[in-house]
Amino acid sequence: MAVAVALVSLLTRFQNCTVIQDSDRCSIPFGFHVPFKDEFTPACLHHDACYGCGGSYGWTQTQCDTAFRKLMHSFCIKDLKESRRGRRNKRFISNFLRQWKKMVELKKNILEGWRRATNKITSSGEIKRVQSALREMMSLISKWFFASNRLDECKKSADIFHKVVETFGVYSFRYTNKTHCAERCVKKLIEPFIVQPNNAKQKLTGGKHAI
Repeated sequence: MAVAVALVSLLTRFQNCTVIQDSDRCSIPFGFHVPFKDEFTPACLHHDACYGCGGSYGWTQTQCDTAFRKLMHSFCIKDLKESRRGRRNKRFISNFLRQWKKMVELKKNILEGWRRATNKITSSGEIKRVQSALREMMSLISKWFFASNRLDECKKSADIFHKVVETFGVYSFRYTNKTHCAERCVKKLIEPFIVQPNNAKQKLTGGKHAI
């Protein structure tokens, strides 16, 4: 939760940073809809900036995506820490049908995204990579459907969102960056939450905070 607070503080401090103004917020590849997008907005701003300026600072897509997932989990804890109780109640059937509809919609969107993503891909290796990721997404959606409470549901939504950008983000990650990436605010906003590759076990930090 401390990480979420640290990021919100930095986003407020650097709200006029061009890389923030340039963000498309929680726009998901191929029009996917993932629950809890509002809760994830600050993490999306960070992720967009990381993707947009990664080439200028040596941040990889994997580093950006890893930070994104951990930040989303942190915001789930921050916003839903009081929602640990089970969501099942007397209206079980109504809740079940509503969640079932959401799950079907998620799977439909991911299948459509896969078709669009692979439409112009000629590499068999790349198609296999996307197919493998698709199977993982379907598994994550099933886990999300059976989440026991809102907090767990939020975290599993974050895992789905992460898998989507991990899979399709390769087509969006910028190795050649815009001039505004040279603004001093960019590094101050992004780097505190990036796990360095020479220390894979290092905790995600936000200033002096850690998850």
